[in-house]
Amino acid sequence: MKLNEHMSKILFSRADIPVPQGDLLSPDQIENYSPRFPFPLVVKAQVLTGGRGKAGGVKVVNDSEEMKTWARQILNLTIKGEKVPFIRVEPAADIKKEIYISLSLVRRTRKLALTIGKQGGVDIESSGTENLMIMDIDPLLGLRDYQIRQGFFQLHLSKDMLKVFSGLIKNLYRTVIENHLLLAEINPVAVTADGSLIALDGKVEIDDNFVDLNPGLEEFYTPEHYGIEENAARKAGLSYHKLKGSVGLVVNGAGLS
Repeated sequence: MKLNEHMSKILFSRADIPVPQGDLLSPDQIENYSPRFPFPLVVKAQVLTGGRGKAGGVKVVNDSEEMKTWARQILNLTIKGEKVPFIRVEPAADIKKEIYISLSLVRRTRKLALTIGKQGGVDIESSGTENLMIMDIDPLLGLRDYQIRQGFFQLHLSKDMLKVFSGLIKNLYRTVIENHLLLAEINPVAVTADGSLIALDGKVEIDDNFVDLNPGLEEFYTPEHYGIEENAARKAGLSYHKLKGSVGLVVNGAGLS
């Protein structure tokens, strides 16, 4: 089960990972919405795919009218084939530096990979080894302190931030283990002027088998991100996989499609 940014941040906040305050808004809430945060604000499309920024799905706004204008435009977007059902509104952060942190399950090795990037908010897949440090976590030993230190020194941050960084990594690892997450990505983590670390974005995927055994996690399922068939299958307790492409038939040597 994939979580949108808003739901990911709720899960992170419960694990004591700092996240900005934020409101989730549907199209019918825009006109009467009054922000509870001071401007400037960030209006962000809520979809399960990446590439929101390049598609115009993330905008910084300076007043209520600008916010509503961009909110309506973003809600009319389709990003990589996915319509935008919600937006999230949150305060703009005082960013000194952006970094990348993720924990992901590598099925080939059956281990978690801790990935630390000196630069976040970029196309991580193509950023290369100069930016990324990837460390395997032995499932029998768990996350080790030396791995946290190695990741920290990769970032060239002030030494007095080690405790804050260590706390964030340990909390992220704990929520991955407790909730059987296949992916927990924060891109970017903002290093603020006062030396804090804040998860400015979030991408989470939970093992569906674990969700079946723990119905409480269904609160994170957002049906608006899925089609009628997928929601009906989930309600019936069935797996549904939509396949792309076409099916061809051969009848008496003649191809039909």
